Amino acid sequence: MAFRILIIGLTLASLLNSKAVYSMENKLGEPDVFIHYAIFFGKQEQELNSEDLTKQCDLKGIERITSFDSFTNKPGVIIKNQDVGQLPVPSLQALQYFGRGFDQAKADRIMESDYSVSFIGVGPFDKDHSLLKKITICVYSVAKKYNAFVYDVADSLTFTSDSFANIRVNEISQGFFSSSQFGVRAYRVERGIRSVSMGLEKFGQPNLAIENFSEHHMGYMDKLFTLVLQHVIESRDKVVPGPISIDVKNISNPMLQKNMQSSIAPNGIGRARLVLKKAVPHDGDPSELLAITFENPPGDSLWDEQAKLLLAIFGRDRDISSVPDSASLDEAIASAKMRAKDILEEGHTLEKDGMRLLLAVALEETKEVIWVEVSDWEGQKGIGILLSDPIHTKSLRSGMKYEFNYAFIMDFKLYGPDGLLEQGGVDELARRAGSRQ
Repeated sequence: MAFRILIIGLTLASLLNSKAVYSMENKLGEPDVFIHYAIFFGKQEQELNSEDLTKQCDLKGIERITSFDSFTNKPGVIIKNQDVGQLPVPSLQALQYFGRGFDQAKADRIMESDYSVSFIGVGPFDKDHSLLKKITICVYSVAKKYNAFVYDVADSLTFTSDSFANIRVNEISQGFFSSSQFGVRAYRVERGIRSVSMGLEKFGQPNLAIENFSEHHMGYMDKLFTLVLQHVIESRDKVVPGPISIDVKNISNPMLQKNMQSSIAPNGIGRARLVLKKAVPHDGDPSELLAITFENPPGDSLWDEQAKLLLAIFGRDRDISSVPDSASLDEAIASAKMRAKDILEEGHTLEKDGMRLLLAVALEETKEVIWVEVSDWEGQKGIGILLSDPIHTKSLRSGMKYEFNYAFIMDFKLYGPDGLLEQGGVDELARRAGSRQ
């Protein structure tokens, strides 16, 4: 299956501890732009005035400025209307793949938007993050009132108003920043997958890359990358090329530490010493970029080296299915199909904010398996958004709607706001069976 470009945010389950983010000194005239929310409105009877929208917001202590030139080294915010020529509406594919709490009806409305209102917060970090908290609450209240979409321009994540509140407001009020404060872009390169972080400049740190890892290692490479990123974010000194020690026990953020600890098998040690080197940015990458260094060239030998590292840290190098080795593929498929049907027929499970159900579906004519994200289900039939380009079925493309029948379901993965909740495991069983041949 072809690999699609994606943004990984909360799926990394990385929550940043507010106490670990230190103050940064900014030079006058060089503000640290660290938030940019765009609220996209569906068709309204009349265009809304950006100033009127914020009259009920508590923005005391935050200076309203008209441009970066008027920035005075203290918390400020630019609030302005923008038409779609200045700030284009995100594509439907972006909303489907990168969003939280995706809703087709709201997505249809946002695609008809003629304008948006941007909240651009600037200024140095403050100990209590009052700037972000106040602007976040203001943006949420406006989005909620007008049933609008919030698009985090800096990180390319989309939110319905409710999920925006859950992810931003609640976590900030509990003293945490969510990982949507930065993003990770992952895409296929010639000899594997490459992930690049975006947004660590907000913490005074260079961005990081991890290159040429295998797709079957992706789950635990994500965990490794999150662990390294969190150490970089919590570091009081700017990270430079050279060795870096990572240890789950040294992570300050209690939620992230708990999640990481739960990922470590009894034989994993939860720590490692890595080396960072300067990396050559690709098109669209941050200009200052460090990469995790490995000794072997891209290919099987590199994947073996990475597997040994993951095994040392986590005690395993990939997600292991709960399907026993003794089970046949037919038995595993039957089990996954029945559980997927239960989830689909429960209905209320997928109505919860941030829930996503991915199904592996067989294409009978070409004997391929595709993954779709379910958008509708009725009786024995469903509709899903294709998450990959089939190799032998040229008429189907990633992002298209695809109608499927229950009989052709082969596997499932159920995601919540913080990542994978449940999976059928057929994929992993097939891999294991293949490796023994």
